[in-house]
Amino acid sequence: MTIQGLHVDVDEDHTGSQPVHIVRLRGALDAHNFSQFQDRLEGLVDTGCVRLVVAARELDFISSAGLGVLKATVMRIRELDGDLRLAELSSKILNVMQLLGFCKIYQTFDSCQDAVRSYESS
Repeated sequence: MTIQGLHVDVDEDHTGSQPVHIVRLRGALDAHNFSQFQDRLEGLVDTGCVRLVVAARELDFISSAGLGVLKATVMRIRELDGDLRLAELSSKILNVMQLLGFCKIYQTFDSCQDAVRSYESS
């Protein structure tokens, strides 16, 4: 699915006891597409997907609106006893997340595999 400069792919991992949905992002998450991205995440949560990994290896840019979508989604998922974890962040995006204190909200991982495995130990 492509939304105004942001490509979103969703895969399901069944290696653990419960499925984990991996949301892979490519491009820019900004004011032009954050609303549609939020709708996509809300659709996943509405269907019971409450163990998410957002993989951002190919995410070039994230605006404050994009960060807001992630924050709103993680808060909603945690109310449902799930979580949203971040993986494969570029150093540029990781620095932004750290500066804004978002790394205190999310668990971050170097790889999707590590993020998926972390659900088994929690």
